[in-house]
This record gives sequence, structure tokens and C-alpha cells, in this order.
Amino acid sequence: MELIGIFITSLIVGFSGAIMPGPLLAVTINEVHQRGFWSGPLIVLGHAILELILVVALALGFQKILLTQQLLASSVFFGAFSCCGWV
Repeated sequence: MELIGIFITSLIVGFSGAIMPGPLLAVTINEVHQRGFWSGPLIVLGHAILELILVVALALGFQKILLTQQLLASSVFFGAFSCCGWV
């Protein structure tokens, strides 16, 4: 049963980057236009490394730490602060 949970978590994390292109696509298009072709694969590589780290961390049980109330509250606070700071 644990293997199925890891598979589903990995699938959801993988689709999170593929379903909604959003800001990463905009940054990639902008950087390719300004700096050339190789900036595109570098951005994709960086994103893939980040997702791989996230999947490995979740598989190792990091999910228990991510679901704590203190981390959730601080994430909401800093997320709201950064959104207000960018406006």
C-alpha cells in the first residue's frame, strides 16, 4: 500500500508542473528570447531537479513535517506577504 501512495504522490507532483504552464512558461519564453536557446533547457533542468527533490522528500516521510500547523501558518503568512509586496 505504501508503494501506491508514493506513486500517486509522484504522479500529482509531476502533473502539477505539466497541467498549468503559468509563470514558468513565461519566464522560459522571456529568457530564451533574451539569452538564447540554452537558457530554456537550463530552466527545465532546474525545475526537474526541484521536483525530484520534492518527490524524494515526500517519499522519505517529509510530508509529516510539511503538514504541521506552524509550517502551514508561516507559509500562509509569507505567501500573503510576498503577494502583497509584489502588488
